[in-house]
Amino acid sequence: ETDHTYQTEGSFDVSLVVTSDKGCEGSITKQAVVYPLPNPSFTSEYICIGDNTAFYDNSNITSGNIISWNWNFGDGIGTANYNNPSYQFANVGTYTVSLTVMSDQLCENSITNNISISPLPNIDIYVNEQACVDDEVKLVDLSLVDGSYIISWNWNMGDGSSYDNKEVIHSYNSAGTYTISL
Repeated sequence: ETDHTYQTEGSFDVSLVVTSDKGCEGSITKQAVVYPLPNPSFTSEYICIGDNTAFYDNSNITSGNIISWNWNFGDGIGTANYNNPSYQFANVGTYTVSLTVMSDQLCENSITNNISISPLPNIDIYVNEQACVDDEVKLVDLSLVDGSYIISWNWNMGDGSSYDNKEVIHSYNSAGTYTISL
């Protein structure tokens, strides 16, 4: 018994010559067909906890078709068996996601990528909670996010005004109770 690994796809003539203890020889030649391996590849969005993470299969093969996809999302729970799944991770962290693809000739290949699920910001604001009409109300974002930083803000002042800065100074021109959101 002999093992041989072909490094390329194609058709190969395989010959066997045997000799008996009496010096008699026999031979046979058969053709071995080596099919290509699929080239697994995928991308994903870097997503926040609580959101669905979309996975995009970019696998290809030089000839034939990919007929199956087996995903393992690396959390001990999630799997999928189609080409472009989405998955919601239960915890923040880095996960080793694997994709195994199979061709129509039953050739199989796998790839793994690490993806990170990020935490949501801990939102906190400073605001003068009481002011008179036309007084300036100062608002400051005190929010934090573990292992990252905040890059954009969307303040809604409750009176139709909005801002996109970390710190805001705003005046209300009529008395009332306003719900401010960030």
